[in-house]
Amino acid sequence: MAGPKGCFKSCLLGCGGVVALLVVGGAIMAGLAWRGLDKGSRVTGDLQLGGEVASGSVAGGEVVPDEPMTDRAARLTTAHGGRVTLNLGEGEFHLHAAAPGEGLRATADFDTEVHHLGEQFAVLPDSTWEYTLECRQSMPGLQALFRNLLGGNTDAKVHVYLPPEVPIDLVLRARRGGCEADLGGLWLRTGDLQFSQGGIELEFSSPLREPMDSLRLNTRMGGVSADRIGNASPRALDIDCAMGGANVDLRGTWRGDCDARVAIRMGGMSLRVPENMQVEGGNAPPLKRAAGEIEVPGPVLRLKVEQSMGEVEVRR
Repeated sequence: MAGPKGCFKSCLLGCGGVVALLVVGGAIMAGLAWRGLDKGSRVTGDLQLGGEVASGSVAGGEVVPDEPMTDRAARLTTAHGGRVTLNLGEGEFHLHAAAPGEGLRATADFDTEVHHLGEQFAVLPDSTWEYTLECRQSMPGLQALFRNLLGGNTDAKVHVYLPPEVPIDLVLRARRGGCEADLGGLWLRTGDLQFSQGGIELEFSSPLREPMDSLRLNTRMGGVSADRIGNASPRALDIDCAMGGANVDLRGTWRGDCDARVAIRMGGMSLRVPENMQVEGGNAPPLKRAAGEIEVPGPVLRLKVEQSMGEVEVRR
């Protein structure tokens, strides 16, 4: 007797059983999505800097919470420098400079059934502070899809406002979403921005209070647009992109030289340098000078270009 053929050959359930499981699974997900539609779980408004301030004590690397002091926390972020860490995913995110004297704050619009959002704020013994914000989709992707198809809102939107009065180290880890960041006017010491499976638009619309020590921009499977990097004047610049495209504009008010590395793998990058910037390496076009113009030494960009299955175009 001939053995079973086709999809019955290696599957005890057979094609019909597989289809039945898919239908049942889809119905369960749709039911869960429908059940959560009318729960009123949408949250909109200001976040509370973790709700607590940990002041003056750290035990075993863990922050020991003190009394709730949200207003005091905001004031502290205008008097002492700190570190901001943003772990973001599956949403729409915006970074801005806060108004003078306003202090660090964040606002959010999200559904607690779909996303998890958490904060931590701590003041360390040396009066510096650390702030961490995490936003992740907690609902399974298929359930979120059904919820969206049934008319539910699965979007999450987060705005973070950074104080301009104090030095800040910024760390961003984001995936599967979009981020717009205008960091002009801030006092950033370092920036470490990593993005995967999404897009980021970074701009320094006005000069920073002081030149940055370092700026790192790393993207995977997405697109990046970085404008007016010269207004940040990073002494060290590292841009590494893979499986996507990048448009990087280094124009702006440079206040020093820069050691830069740009790398592209499986994609393309356009790198625009200012007309008055001297470039060492990278096969950049020569300086443009008008006839009779006096040669004045400008900022120097020491450029290292790495490319694999892609191309970096350097232009003025």
